[in-house]
Amino acid sequence: MASSLFPALKEEGCSITVNTGVEGEEVLRHDPHVRDFVVIPKGLVAEHDLDAYWSALGSRYDRVINLCGSFEGALLKIPSRPDYFWPDAARRQTCAFNYLELAHLVAGVPHSPRQRFYPTEEETAWARELVSSKPTVVWTLGGSGQHKLWPWIAAAIVQLLERNRACQVLLVGGSDRNEVHRTVCQRLECYSSAAATRFRTLVGSCSIRQSMALAQAADLVVGPETGLLHSVALEPNAKIVILSHSTTLNLTRDWINTVAIVPDVAAVPCYPCHRLHFGTKFCPQVEGFAACAHSIRVETVLRPLLRLLRRNRSEFVRVTHGASSAPDPLCLAQEPALQCELLPQEV
Repeated sequence: MASSLFPALKEEGCSITVNTGVEGEEVLRHDPHVRDFVVIPKGLVAEHDLDAYWSALGSRYDRVINLCGSFEGALLKIPSRPDYFWPDAARRQTCAFNYLELAHLVAGVPHSPRQRFYPTEEETAWARELVSSKPTVVWTLGGSGQHKLWPWIAAAIVQLLERNRACQVLLVGGSDRNEVHRTVCQRLECYSSAAATRFRTLVGSCSIRQSMALAQAADLVVGPETGLLHSVALEPNAKIVILSHSTTLNLTRDWINTVAIVPDVAAVPCYPCHRLHFGTKFCPQVEGFAACAHSIRVETVLRPLLRLLRRNRSEFVRVTHGASSAPDPLCLAQEPALQCELLPQEV
């Protein structure tokens, strides 16, 4: 998301140094707009020393843009602050703003979404080889919180492969999702060994850069509101984003070729909560999953997925990075529930 600021800053004549963590440097490593990095491992600077640290940065650079708190804190409430406990209506009204637009406002540059991941030639060649000639869906298992785990992944992938006999599904995600990963693989093999030949898992075996390169090469990317989807927000391929604590206004308003799927608000009045969850105390659960994720049924995701796969990639809108506007994303309401098996409760 921060990469969206860099082109405008470079055009102003700035030489850009990014102060970030280990993961941030990995993702932004080959961004052509960045001159240098200051990498701070997690926990190196204690929270009570942050003011002094930021003040020291200010004495070393002509301009410091501090994005800390601009998303997580301002628009996604955190439990250490009083506004986390505000009434739902108060949180919804004060958080009704686009994440990326706020970053541009904080940086003092015009809001022109230009976020992009820059793979190397080797990463692109590796990804294209995996995608080959088949229509390819890259599906990411989950996000950083338990509310970003959709419980119907196994049933959806099985039905997708049965109903579209030409496509392949590549599953990506971190090794922290091993239990979910095993369940998806087992159920796919149990339900349809023939379909399993068009399914490949890369969970835990490829880096975040490889996963993002793969998403960029794919025809369609499916997952929750997480980094992998951000990396292809303005790419010409299709995206299906399963929302949890954010709204389309917050997240996908300026994305292209995107279907944003919202929880069933009649079943889960807590949506949108605009909260970061580090447990389940303030996140209602159904059968061991976040109620918002549980309410989104298989057909709600499959219907646009199958429709988008029928389109040739050349039919998708092509944009130049830096375009000032983009088509409004489609936001799908809920469909009647289907009978599907749940994944096991997250370990």
